[in-house]
Order: sequence, then structure tokens, then C-alpha cells
Amino acid sequence: MKRFLGRMIGFTIGAPAGPVGAVFGFLAGWLVDQFRHTVGPWWRLERFLSEPQRERRWELVENWGTAAILINVLRADGPPRVVQVEQALREPWPRSSRSRRTRGGFSRRSVIDLCLREHPRINRSAIVETLQQWDDERKSQLLYLMVTVACADSEGMSSAELEVIRTVAHEFSVPLPPWQGLDRHACTILGVAADADEISVRRAFRSLAAELHPDTGGDLEPEQRRTMADAFVRIRNAHDRLLSQIRERR
Repeated sequence: MKRFLGRMIGFTIGAPAGPVGAVFGFLAGWLVDQFRHTVGPWWRLERFLSEPQRERRWELVENWGTAAILINVLRADGPPRVVQVEQALREPWPRSSRSRRTRGGFSRRSVIDLCLREHPRINRSAIVETLQQWDDERKSQLLYLMVTVACADSEGMSSAELEVIRTVAHEFSVPLPPWQGLDRHACTILGVAADADEISVRRAFRSLAAELHPDTGGDLEPEQRRTMADAFVRIRNAHDRLLSQIRERR
């Protein structure tokens, strides 16, 4: 019924003026309805990104706020990766008991797409302040969602993504959620598990370095020595990245 409200009101106002007035009122109402259901929602969302406290519908505040904060992870270290966006759409989003089902064309994908496009205008600190009404459980759910999105791609969580999550955890005054899984590519290079500790990483590196260090290939052809040197650089970079991630998690 609300979708046709403008047309109904326009027709009612124009009817006393005769058929022409009724048609004119109906068309005017149709234009109002089109604005309300196309331009209006996006204008409202854009306003929310800069001034979230002006939005009064709590179910929209939660969905839009969650999307806007996730954008900080997706954009932390460059253009968002497709796998991370897809992960953000698959995972359940935190919702309080105050929320009802959101209606009116505000799908998660459309909200994330607009937030990505309008990223420079997102007032994250104001959005976090607005979501302070959540209890600690909902805040922790959002942080866990951020961690899941950050770890979704093959590179694992970057230092920039971790810094964003730590900042939001501090602003929410809740502990940083634990997460499993180091950089999967680096783990594969060293042959260690995704939950390896520092000792395991160092042990694996020393074992491979003893075999692949360029100084051990004195009798090899130049091309073979270059291949060995490239392999050593890869295992050294993997070692450094994993140790960095392990220390950041402490």
C-alpha cells in the first residue's frame, strides 16, 4: 500500500477538479512514488554514511552501519578483493532484538556497493558511536565478521586490516576476537599448518634454508643457481610474513 501512497493521494486531491485534475494528480503522485522508491533510498543512505545519528529506523542503522564498518576492512590495503566481498555477503550479520526485517530494496550487496563507491564520505567513528547501543555480544559478532572477511583471501589478514579491526575493538571497548589461520600461501611454501607457532615456522625455515641457500649450490649451473636463489627468497619472505602475523596476534 505504501508503494502507491503518492498516487492515491495525488488522485484524491486532483479528483475534485474533474478527470483532468485526477489524471494530473495521479501522475504527480507517481513521480513522488518513484522518487521515494528509487532516488530517495540512496539519498537517505548517503546521508547516513556521513551523519548516522539522523537515521531513526534501527534495523537500517544496524545493516548500514555493519556494511560501512566492513568497508574499512575491504579498503584497508587497497581495492577490495572479490573473495572478501563475497565472504561479507555470506556471513550472518549481527542484529539486535529491536530489529525487524529490512524492506525496500536495501539488499546487503547494494548497500556494500554504495558504501564502496561513497567510501571517502563514511564517518566511521560516528557510526561506531551510533552502534554503541549494541550489547557486547553484538559488538563481538561484528568484530568476528570483520576478522572473517579479512582472512577470506589467500593472503590472509594484512597488517592494515588488523589495525582497522583493533581500532574498532578499542572504540567498542571489547576484546579483539581470536582467529585461526595464517597466510595460507606462506604456510604452503614453508610446509607448516595454518595454526603454526613461531617455533614451528623457524624450524621449517631453517630446514628449507639448509637445502636452498645459494651458497650450497656451488656445483650447479648458473640457471639452476638462479632458480635456487629465487626459491630461497620465497621461503625467506614466507618466514618473515608468518612471524609478523604471529607477533601481531599476541
